[in-house]
Amino acid sequence: MKKMQKFLTDRLFIALVITPTLLAILYFGMLASDVYISESRFVVRSPDKPALTGLGVLFKNAAFSNASDEASAANDFIQSRDALHAIDHNNAFRQAYTAPSISIFDRFDPTGRASGFEALFKYFKRRVKVDADNTTGITVLTVRGYDPRAAQRFNARLLEMAEATVNRLNNRARNDLIHFANLEVQEAENNVRTTATELAAFRNSHGVVAPERQATMQLQMIYKLQDEL
Repeated sequence: MKKMQKFLTDRLFIALVITPTLLAILYFGMLASDVYISESRFVVRSPDKPALTGLGVLFKNAAFSNASDEASAANDFIQSRDALHAIDHNNAFRQAYTAPSISIFDRFDPTGRASGFEALFKYFKRRVKVDADNTTGITVLTVRGYDPRAAQRFNARLLEMAEATVNRLNNRARNDLIHFANLEVQEAENNVRTTATELAAFRNSHGVVAPERQATMQLQMIYKLQDEL
């Protein structure tokens, strides 16, 4: 009985400890490719300008000047299909991750059976990570590659496109705010013109040259009669 227990214990030890250790040594020592990680950290800052009109406050509260929302948009774009399309121009990304020097365990589509864009996109999302810290506002972009120059190049390109995305959002929000502010100015000017026209019509119909002065004189006369009474 003891021999049987010892035999089972030895088999479990071999299966759970020795075998995984040998496989890990074999994989990381001989099969796995060297991994290079290019990391960049960036902070999105948006100008927070005071809004004097109700519509401006509405746009401000709608997060057009909220940097956290712009950072989220930039982060989502980095891991989007559009970003992959951009960095895979002329198959640059595909060629960098299908090089023969890369291990078949790490290479994209080593069998040649799943070379479509969706498969490349899934592979891309495993190699590109975006971690945002809502407390500090710092976003960490990491690109895992098997060539240090390629990893750095893709990281810089993604960072450049993220900055362009934030600038585009800021410009669009600024243009929308200016457009609607101009509409408010035009509406106010129309109201002034309408009021002036109505005031002129009132003067002509009642024979009053200066309604404010005449009203003041009438009030003074009323006050004087009340005092005499």
